[in-house]
Amino acid sequence: SGLESAYRNKISDVAAFLETMHGGRYRVYNVSGRLYDPALFRGGSVVEMGWPDHHAPPLRVLMTLIELIDRYL
Repeated sequence: SGLESAYRNKISDVAAFLETMHGGRYRVYNVSGRLYDPALFRGGSVVEMGWPDHHAPPLRVLMTLIELIDRYL
C-alpha cells in the first residue's frame, strides 16, 4: 500500500502467480522481514528467514538459508 505499491508486488498477486505457473511445486524463502500469511500459498510453503530491509544477513542466517534451499532442491 502507499508508496511501496510503486515498487513491491502485492503478496496476493505473487501467490496467484506461483500457483498458476508452478502448481503447488514451489517454496517461498521470505527474507523481507515481513511476515507472509502462509495460507496465501496453498500449494507451496513459506520459510521465514527475514532480516532488516536494506541490510546484509548475518552469516549464520545466510548459511542456514543456503542449507535449506539445498535440501529443498
